[in-house]
Amino acid sequence: MTDDSTFELQAVDVTSLKYMLRLAAPMVATTVSFTIMQFVDRFMVSRLGTNALAAILPAGFASFLPGGFAIGAITSLNTYVSQSLGRGDRKACANYYWQVIYMGLAYFMVVIAIMWPTAPLLFKMMGQPPAIIEMEIIYFRIILYAQIIAVINWASSQFFMGIHRPIITMCASLCGQAVNVVANYILIFGKFGFPRMEIAGAGWGTFIGIAVAAGINMTVFLGSSMHAKFDSRRALDIHFGKMAGLLKVGLPAGFGLMVNVAFWGVILVGLVGRFGTDALAATSAVLAFTSLSVMPVVGMGTALTAAVGKTMAPAGTVKG
Repeated sequence: MTDDSTFELQAVDVTSLKYMLRLAAPMVATTVSFTIMQFVDRFMVSRLGTNALAAILPAGFASFLPGGFAIGAITSLNTYVSQSLGRGDRKACANYYWQVIYMGLAYFMVVIAIMWPTAPLLFKMMGQPPAIIEMEIIYFRIILYAQIIAVINWASSQFFMGIHRPIITMCASLCGQAVNVVANYILIFGKFGFPRMEIAGAGWGTFIGIAVAAGINMTVFLGSSMHAKFDSRRALDIHFGKMAGLLKVGLPAGFGLMVNVAFWGVILVGLVGRFGTDALAATSAVLAFTSLSVMPVVGMGTALTAAVGKTMAPAGTVKG
């Protein structure tokens, strides 16, 4: 594929429904497969009993509060990368990617420093049943560590969509999710000579799956093809102006997603949790199904941002 042939951008009408569906399909597949993975994870955890299934829901929501903020904020990368692609500044595409990586890693270092020691107090304040608090703390702390690596996947998703190559993220995500399912099976139940880790195994299985996807994404980004087109290995310089631009666009989305997650957390965890572990376990199982109706729309929205961004800036400066 040549420098000017990414999805044959010059020959294809990027405003057409056909092009939009072609661009969105890999992202839809990625988001749907992630939801299916979550369902498989919860099915495996449910084999440990009601308490374990009940614990994974509030712990997951609590860890997604800082994660949701980061995911929302990182969506601005899609905008800036696609606009840089549109105006022909390919090195800027890679440089914006590195700014997000720097900010994301620094952000989660602070998050872990604050939330890791306060986890017991957090779940007590949420009014969780005493029988599951210890399991919630274990799972929550592991997922916090996993989110440090997940920054690479979230940034890569927006970068590759921004350059109209979402198939790369899809392949990386599918590989990571397949590894996650296998790792969960081995670590949760103690198969093939590994110790039985139960809910901790679910957390570390997710960590391993995320790490595999991150390794694939970073390998492709730093590979010879991407480096030749985007100078990805030499675009490492820190640029505070670009960071400010990314935050200007991304912070409102980050706050919005975090507030939405917090609102659902209050309903699903704070209120349902008062009815006991059986109610929490049932909610956790049902939520795995309902997510399927939302994820395709998320994929379409990401594709729309990339298509609009490229057409906005065929020349001149990137717009915030």
